[in-house]
Amino acid sequence: MTAYTHPLGGVIFHPPSRGLHMGTRVGIVIPAFDPDPARLVGTAEQLVDHLAPATLRIELDCPDPVTSAALARLSARTSTVSVHTADRRRGKGAAIAAGFDAVAPETDVVAFVDADGATDVDAVGALIGTAAQTQQLVVGSRHHPDATIGHQQQPLRRLMSRAFITLAGWVLPVRLSDYQCGAKALPAAAWLRLRSVVTAGGFGFDLWLITAAADLDVGVHELPVVWTDRSGSTVAPVPTIVELAGTLVAIARRPR
Repeated sequence: MTAYTHPLGGVIFHPPSRGLHMGTRVGIVIPAFDPDPARLVGTAEQLVDHLAPATLRIELDCPDPVTSAALARLSARTSTVSVHTADRRRGKGAAIAAGFDAVAPETDVVAFVDADGATDVDAVGALIGTAAQTQQLVVGSRHHPDATIGHQQQPLRRLMSRAFITLAGWVLPVRLSDYQCGAKALPAAAWLRLRSVVTAGGFGFDLWLITAAADLDVGVHELPVVWTDRSGSTVAPVPTIVELAGTLVAIARRPR
């Protein structure tokens, strides 16, 4: 196992993906809304094949017949994958929280990964391995100097993302190079500790998760990831930025 000292502090571990867990039970949650069915299935299959989690739970909002049929075939092929649907759009945070609540009691480490597979599977494995080693929340970063980007976001999205990272660094109790990357992992016991604080149902979930981990002394590590922007995102940039700005205000006003 290799390691390096992160510029923001702390030793970061890079375990190999296969044989990663050494008895650690891992639960992975994929939140999905209007996904590309083939891409979602491919993401789930890669995670199962490379990381061998104890369970992989897909939280699907507003399922359509094509996606439902594709996921039914997937879950029939492997008992590791379960699919849970909601007939309304709950939001990313609510979907992840529901998944974590379900898998945490029976696992040692929980992680979530975006449905489009933008984060490389070996990078997800490194997040999970580091969470198991450090017993802290481990945050994937697309903007770390050591991150590898296969395809960049559009210029407007990059500009908005950079501006938001700067603003979030002033408000949150821990300064990171990326707060919203869709890949994070933490010990299941830590999630159960943080659950009552992390109630944001939308894209503010990540910010509250990081804040709660810092406030309640779980600790936060950041890891560079291998990441590729995917076309067809359902995330609307301007409404999302407005929502995140509101989340930062709420975090700034939180009781200490």
